[in-house]
Amino acid sequence: MASGFGPFARRVQSELVLRTARGFYLAIACASLGVLLVAAVVAILAQGSTLRFSMDREAPAVRPAAVEAIAMEDVSARMTPPHTLRFVAEPAALNFDVSEGQVLGFFDAETPNQLAGYPDDFDVVGGEHAALFTLSRHPSNGRAGLRATAALAQQMAEARAAGGGSAQLSYTLRIVARDRAGQVSSPADVTIALTLTPPGATPPEPAADASLTDLQALSREIALTLDPQQTDVFFDIVRSAQRTPRLCNAEESPAFVAEYRRAFEGLRAQLRRDNLELFYRGVCDAWNAAAERAQARYASDRAAADAVIARNAQQRAELDAQKRTARMIRNIAFGVAATALAAFLTIALFLAFLAMEGHSKALREAVETLAAQNPQPSRGGRP
Repeated sequence: MASGFGPFARRVQSELVLRTARGFYLAIACASLGVLLVAAVVAILAQGSTLRFSMDREAPAVRPAAVEAIAMEDVSARMTPPHTLRFVAEPAALNFDVSEGQVLGFFDAETPNQLAGYPDDFDVVGGEHAALFTLSRHPSNGRAGLRATAALAQQMAEARAAGGGSAQLSYTLRIVARDRAGQVSSPADVTIALTLTPPGATPPEPAADASLTDLQALSREIALTLDPQQTDVFFDIVRSAQRTPRLCNAEESPAFVAEYRRAFEGLRAQLRRDNLELFYRGVCDAWNAAAERAQARYASDRAAADAVIARNAQQRAELDAQKRTARMIRNIAFGVAATALAAFLTIALFLAFLAMEGHSKALREAVETLAAQNPQPSRGGRP
């Protein structure tokens, strides 16, 4: 009975247990291989997600300023006395009868050290017509200027009468100039050109003086519009026009002066001495209203820009969160892939053992078959 149970047990082991185990292990190996492939794909995709970047523009690099060689002419310019001495006629044209003491213009010169203050800036040291002029402070810019003497006023009246109301007069004076460093220019002959136009004619636009600021030049134009003969109120108008920025609680900025000039050009024909203060206050009202509109527009633009900045920051934060999630998924996928690989290798080892057992079974069955076909006689029997 024992001899019959052994073959039965071997058949059960070979036909049932080993075959079932082989199929089970093979299914697990295939599943492990599939999980390994899926985990590898997920890890690769997750790793690719971590390589994304935001599209923010990179700020350009700021290179340090290199020291350049100094220009020797800039150094020597400070050591050069005033030059290019000239006379600036103001008003540019005399459209009224000139009397003794009438302001005719001022002297100017080029110097990097600025001209000395009156009365040290210019001196008349000679010239053919020096007796026809008196040197005095110009009411507009405070420079040394010229006024007409009685003899010159008489000559101008005669020239206007002879020319039918218009005349061009030219005189010569010899002058010197001083800068604030005390340097004195060489004596130079300067031409004094005076233009006479018929009384009441429209005066030409005053020539711009490069030495005046934009506000000073505009103030002078306003004063010349209201007082073309430059009487005693001329300088008062200049000073009141220059106080407009302070009246408006505004800085003397190019933008303010440009709008101030635009208002003057638009209302020049309506300006009178009695409405000049109203004009100043109107400029202030318009400037403050424009400033409020500009501030509101700036606030709106700033809010829009802040919204864009906040949206960019939110997108970067979302991208960082997505990258963190992708890295976590990648790490998990790597762990799953490693586990699946270990399981696959383990199952492969078991399958190898089962294959060895199957090979042993085949050999055993072959031996048993051969033994059954060739029975051996017993040693104690008879021949």
